[in-house]
Amino acid sequence: MKKISVTSRYVNFFSRSQQLPDPLPTTAGGIWRYLYKESWQILALYLVLTLLQGIGFALIPKLLGTLLDDALTPGVSLRGTVTGLVLLCLITSLVGSWRTLNYTALMVMHEALVMRMLLSKTSQLGSAMKRDISLGDAVATTGDDPENLGLWMVSLCNLLAYVPAMILVIYLMLAQSLSLGLTILVALPIITVLISWISKLIEKRIRTIREENGELTNVATDAVVGLRILRGIGGENAFNERYRAQSQRVKQVGIEAAPSQAALAVFSEAAPTLLTAAVVALGAQQVLSGQLQPGQLLTFFGYTSFLLLPMRAITELVVVNAFTRVSMRKVLRLLNIQPHVNDQASQPLELNPLGALHDSASGITIAGGKLTALVAPSPEVSAALAMRLGRFDDADTVTLDGVDLRSLPLDQVRRTVVVSPTTAQAFAGPLYQAVLGNDAPKPQAQDTLELVAQQGYANSGVIATSPVADLPSELEARSQQALDLAHSDDLVDSVGGLYGLLNEKARNISGGQRQRLALARALATDAPVLVLLEPTSALDSHTENNIAADLAAERAGRTTVITTASPLILGRCDEVIFIDDDGAEVARGTHHQLRQQVPAYRAVVERAQGIQSAQPATQPGTQAAVAAPSSEPAAPSEAAVESAPGEPASEPNHGQER
Repeated sequence: MKKISVTSRYVNFFSRSQQLPDPLPTTAGGIWRYLYKESWQILALYLVLTLLQGIGFALIPKLLGTLLDDALTPGVSLRGTVTGLVLLCLITSLVGSWRTLNYTALMVMHEALVMRMLLSKTSQLGSAMKRDISLGDAVATTGDDPENLGLWMVSLCNLLAYVPAMILVIYLMLAQSLSLGLTILVALPIITVLISWISKLIEKRIRTIREENGELTNVATDAVVGLRILRGIGGENAFNERYRAQSQRVKQVGIEAAPSQAALAVFSEAAPTLLTAAVVALGAQQVLSGQLQPGQLLTFFGYTSFLLLPMRAITELVVVNAFTRVSMRKVLRLLNIQPHVNDQASQPLELNPLGALHDSASGITIAGGKLTALVAPSPEVSAALAMRLGRFDDADTVTLDGVDLRSLPLDQVRRTVVVSPTTAQAFAGPLYQAVLGNDAPKPQAQDTLELVAQQGYANSGVIATSPVADLPSELEARSQQALDLAHSDDLVDSVGGLYGLLNEKARNISGGQRQRLALARALATDAPVLVLLEPTSALDSHTENNIAADLAAERAGRTTVITTASPLILGRCDEVIFIDDDGAEVARGTHHQLRQQVPAYRAVVERAQGIQSAQPATQPGTQAAVAAPSSEPAAPSEAAVESAPGEPASEPNHGQER
């Protein structure tokens, strides 16, 4: 039988399932109840250990005073008192070490629980979070505020545990000297009230500091996200000035808050010290007058020193409460944001994936089982319609074969209707993960040094690969097929194959490669309904024509919606819907029919074709054919125009991007 040590049992005691509440709490009381429910056993143990340590601290001065009086009394044995004092010190130290372990466990647990709630909420909100809170404020809330909430619960336990020991000490002081005991009893409430009054002044300052710090974080976050763009347009100086200005505002509000914070710090330290000095002075007079023994004076000094613990606990709770009130407001602000999509449906419904899609906002119906293009004078208009088809906002009503998508579980909607943006948002990791998404097996665990080294290689352009736990052959074939359909051979080669590593946001591949990665990811889902937003806008005409042909063949008989104005794609579509700037349908038909019959449609297509033809060259000699103005897609011709880069010159170009 395997033996489990006491240490192992003690460590296992801190293990908790830590299940997130469903729904997440949206009130302060709900958050406190959840934290208490998840940690009440550890809180109870911490409370008991703190209480025992406090009683030990309270009894040590009593034994020290007794030891001094016995030492001054001839013929009295000191063995029992010394033994008791040593044992009490050892036990108190042991209890204190256990208390420290529990303190660390509580702080980490509470911080993790609050952080998990916030991260879970932000993952549910998506773009809805930007509607009510800035990105910098969200980062500050998630990173800083969970610790304050955990510290408040621990501080409250400290005060509750020290109260019995404080009452015991005050009782012993009153029993030995009424005047000294009353001095302590009157001074403690006065000090507590003054500390509370100063902390209220600080709370307002803290709130202002947090607001300005959040804005500073927002400025820094914007710069990190757009760093390459800033460098490309020479915007570093403008950002530096903006950051300096906000940094100065943070500095100014910090300076304004410093006097009240300094006053609280000074008073918190000076008041107990002055109280101790007053008790010692009064006690010394009573010793000289014979009212107290020297040992009793030593005991009173120890009692007064012990009372610093509950006084500091009071001060800590008051100060922490000021920070916690601000943090709680920030946390509740984030938790109370309502997502655009409400996933309340629990049972999947039978769906006909070949049914028609209908968007109530525009009144447009898209036939099922066809390759349909959406064309608008402004690409944002057609993109908005395409995004509505994926149910990213429940304010819109979209039906599939007459079934409202809002009546379906969100997971069923996401697996049935897949919307693919123009550019892939990729995490750092192997290429197959970026293509397969949630269906990809997780890479083998690696230590930090290996991960840092691999990302360093990826960032520097050196090909690096990631270990994987036996990628199933069917998944490998699926990902490779999707990449082939997206004509991404150069992408696969540039990172070293399916197991090659992409760095953060796939910055080690070019813009056109990222666009084809997005297309490959969408095709790999094999979704019944696939919506593609400008899937080939950064590619040369030859590659675009090949993708259009393969896409039409691969998706034949299934519903596919594409937003584009490229004649190469439009010529392959079963139906094209032309919409105006208000999102209303103007006409529908084949590309050839609309080009002949609708002048506004012809103008949009010719304008897009003209923009493509006007693209400057990326490299001398790199050419791409311009589509001929016909209903059928044109093959590359000798009357070619040089293609333009889809990314800044610092990124690799593989001759397949405009």
